[in-house]
Amino acid sequence: MEEKVIKSMLKEGKPVSIHTVADNLHEQELIVLGLIIKMLKKRLIRQMPSIPLSESPEPCSNFYVLTKKGITMLNHEENNSTIEIRVL
Repeated sequence: MEEKVIKSMLKEGKPVSIHTVADNLHEQELIVLGLIIKMLKKRLIRQMPSIPLSESPEPCSNFYVLTKKGITMLNHEENNSTIEIRVL
């Protein structure tokens, strides 16, 4: 399931919220939140600094980006195929 979250984040190409990932995966936000927490602990993703809700493009202030470790894990899962993305 972590691979699906990573692919969803890659598809967006920008920092994403739990809401966006849940919509992309057609999953409940609580399930996605659990995955995000596990992925944060494994350092596959990291949380961006919170932004004020008034400046947020979504109804939340927490956004997440992939780390190099997360991209490497996906590349390993994809039989070492190359995915280029800029890690913020």
